[in-house]
Amino acid sequence: MLDNGALHVVAVEKDPRFVPILDQLKDASNGRFSSIIGDMMKIDHSQIIDCGLNLESNSSGLIKQFDSVHLVGNLPFNVATPLLVQWLHMVSRMEGIFGTPNVSMTLMFQKEVGDRITAVARESPRGRLSVLSQSVCDAYKIYNVRAASFVPRPKVDATVVQLRPLKTPILKSSLKTVEHLARFVFMKRRKMLARIFKDWDPDRVQLLEECGIDPTLRPQDVPTELYCNLAQLLEQRNIELPK
Repeated sequence: MLDNGALHVVAVEKDPRFVPILDQLKDASNGRFSSIIGDMMKIDHSQIIDCGLNLESNSSGLIKQFDSVHLVGNLPFNVATPLLVQWLHMVSRMEGIFGTPNVSMTLMFQKEVGDRITAVARESPRGRLSVLSQSVCDAYKIYNVRAASFVPRPKVDATVVQLRPLKTPILKSSLKTVEHLARFVFMKRRKMLARIFKDWDPDRVQLLEECGIDPTLRPQDVPTELYCNLAQLLEQRNIELPK
């Protein structure tokens, strides 16, 4: 990123053993790079913004707030999904760095997870994470990375995914309701939606038709926008899904 001309780069690293390398990078960056030792799951995003604003590359203080932020991460596979879910909720509320006018994410995931994030209606990998991601972002793959590219070599390939907040929002409820809805239907992904809702409450099947959802479809066949419509209806009528 620095080689490509980025002027304000802040790294968040959990492992303090990397401090010497990060300090070397800072010294070689001409004031364009700094790092924070912390847990990205817990860090206050204002700390990241302040760190960027205090870089030597902004020594004049002309930049009072950033017009754009690009979040880049080679995420550890074991925390990648919880991190993404946290960030998606922040996108939906425009919190932290996601309150910036122009924000995007370029993230590396285990290939199977990347397939789920980007899967559209009627694609077999589609699941809860697909609906959650696509409720607030455009999500698409950039490229795959073979396991042999890593040292030590993992057991699976990886995928780089880019996510950008939707220019025309389709979310009409809290993202928490969409997440609960997606979890509810994809727990029985092989069943038709009519059966899933009938098993819950026969009177609730009509909710699907009210939102334009064909009850004979299976969960992976429904477009994200229709799930957003259904989540809105659930909130409007104060209907709670089974837990």
